[in-house]
Amino acid sequence: MEMCILDSNDITEPGCFVFDDSYLTLKFTGKKDELNTLNTLLYSTVDTRLLHQRLLAYGSIKDFLIFIDSNRDVLENPFINELKTLIQLSSHFIHLPHSGKLSFEKPLIMGVINATDDSFYDQSRILDEKKLEECVRIMIYEGVDVVDIGGESSRPGANPIDEELEIRRVVPFVKKIREFSDIPISVDTYRCVTAEKAIHAGADIINDISALKFDKEMANFAALNDVPVVLMHMKGTPSTMQRMAQYSDVVVEIKSFFSGRIAYAQQMGIKRENIILDPGIGFGKKRTDNLKILKHLDAFHTFRLPLLLGTSRKSFIGEVLNQNDPIERLSGTLATTALGVQKGVHIFRVHDVQENRHIADMVFNIEES
Repeated sequence: MEMCILDSNDITEPGCFVFDDSYLTLKFTGKKDELNTLNTLLYSTVDTRLLHQRLLAYGSIKDFLIFIDSNRDVLENPFINELKTLIQLSSHFIHLPHSGKLSFEKPLIMGVINATDDSFYDQSRILDEKKLEECVRIMIYEGVDVVDIGGESSRPGANPIDEELEIRRVVPFVKKIREFSDIPISVDTYRCVTAEKAIHAGADIINDISALKFDKEMANFAALNDVPVVLMHMKGTPSTMQRMAQYSDVVVEIKSFFSGRIAYAQQMGIKRENIILDPGIGFGKKRTDNLKILKHLDAFHTFRLPLLLGTSRKSFIGEVLNQNDPIERLSGTLATTALGVQKGVHIFRVHDVQENRHIADMVFNIEES
């Protein structure tokens, strides 16, 4: 008997993630009597459909593990081992151009470095290399996993800057960090030339708020150089996005957007295992949209790709907690991090490394106990 996992296109992609709360469709093929027997056993635990010489079974990872535990006496060990291997929880990692690999066995903390004087949270602004080194060394001590450097503000209403200015802000910072650390570095840009120069200087990941839409050369560069990319959902541009925050169902629309951008990235040659998804909290969303995304974060696991969450000190937290100043919004941020860990988020992009590291580790260890 043979078995495989089906995705939405009935294709099993190599390198895909499988999460403990994932819902999967498994396809079994084999002899009719074997499938009849298996269908009888599966039927009490998961949804099944028996077709000609194939059996489809749909359920969560937990459902399938319950099925295995309940039927150990009647299932053969080779079958059990093969099934467990197929649906095992992922210890997947991403190969990085300069920093080895990025493992997703536990929640990762991405520390924000804003090489601009226009970011919404002034405490994250770093404008000289001396302060940069001090800040990054503190982040490393506090347990950061990735440093994210951006030279252009993407706050609501922000206008784009000149490409050369972005390069002058970002690339020297990447080079400076590489002088004293091999910490993974993400470059927050949608411009291919900036990304190319940053990657060649030592950066590892392209964090593209446009999901490869603004610069048509970005996908080709990432594919040819085997660079991981973050695909973020956003309507419009930072200067227009809040005027475009209209959704019939924000989660459904983001999932549709991801489906299209993942397909595009793969068509351009980017490996599926090099794709990270970000639902874009605060980017063209109202407070109710952001809250709904957080409530339904686990819906994005259907793509079986790592998920990045960026809520840190954003305005929707201030709206909920009546906090006008971003400096007040740490506790609200930590609440979203705790929720994100419970819902299987893999990377948290934050301004406050130590506090989020502690929260993420504590919740993760409770969940794993």
